[in-house]
Amino acid sequence: MILLLTRRDDLTADYLILRLRERGIEYLRFDVDHYLKDTTLTATWSSIGMEGEVRTPQGTAPIAAIKAVFYRRAMTPDFRELDMSEGDRWFAEREARHYLEGTLGALPVRWVNPWSLVHKWERKLLQLPLASQCGLQIPETIVASDSARLLEFSRSQSIVVKAIAQGFVGADKEVESVYTHAISDGRLGDEFSARLCPTLLQQRIAKVADIRLTVVGKHQFAARLDADLPDRLDWRRPHTDIRYSTISVPASIATAVAKMLETMGLLYGAFDFALSEDGTWIFLEVNPTGEFAWIENELGFPLRDSLIDELLSLDKSNDFEPA
Repeated sequence: MILLLTRRDDLTADYLILRLRERGIEYLRFDVDHYLKDTTLTATWSSIGMEGEVRTPQGTAPIAAIKAVFYRRAMTPDFRELDMSEGDRWFAEREARHYLEGTLGALPVRWVNPWSLVHKWERKLLQLPLASQCGLQIPETIVASDSARLLEFSRSQSIVVKAIAQGFVGADKEVESVYTHAISDGRLGDEFSARLCPTLLQQRIAKVADIRLTVVGKHQFAARLDADLPDRLDWRRPHTDIRYSTISVPASIATAVAKMLETMGLLYGAFDFALSEDGTWIFLEVNPTGEFAWIENELGFPLRDSLIDELLSLDKSNDFEPA
């Protein structure tokens, strides 16, 4: 049985479940945001080990029946609908998160990917030096809260500004995305604004397209994204027309990416590259739990089957096969 750790609104998990059903593979979907509502976990520990039971809307199963875990969303329960004070809710959510991470995270089964490694490697500023060490080209980058340093960096080259973390701004249910965009010297010269938050500036790549390279175990699937954007900066912006096509993975990139994932201890990664005018692949970031349904839908890559096979595999090899 495969356990899917996600949230109720995760359409990518829905998409994977369709294939699990078609292949007749048992699964349970553990929606962490519905923990204590219609999803629960009971566990006991003794000298003989851990025992327990997972209960979800799809059914109930003992922990021992779980043979693999597909980790999609952070194990962060949401108790806003429960009747408790703000302080009590903070305490209860923290207790629940540590309980789920400690209990489910201790399952001695195949993980794609292990939650603790996802938590570590989601950080872009850990990824950049590792990517360079593994042989990938990266853009020049600075993070500072000193407007003079930021201004000096911007005057040496064309730059863009990016979010350091996930790029969302908002409170409660109102959320706004933060996209990559060019920035002027005037904005950087605002010393007060610079001190409010660390700012990430990056060399602007003269790119002709973007590349999403999805890696599942030893398989690599590369998609070229040609977006109809005047500034060619961020294809994720709403209402952007994108043309998708397959692209061959250069041997040097395939080797470097495989080495990077092996070093990270991950079996899955959604890599973003900028394709420069001279054909160079420039590493931007890798998402250890990145979306894949849209790429499979656009280009027919067998991403769901590759993921399922990887979850059920006993092969620990780190070999790769570019596709």
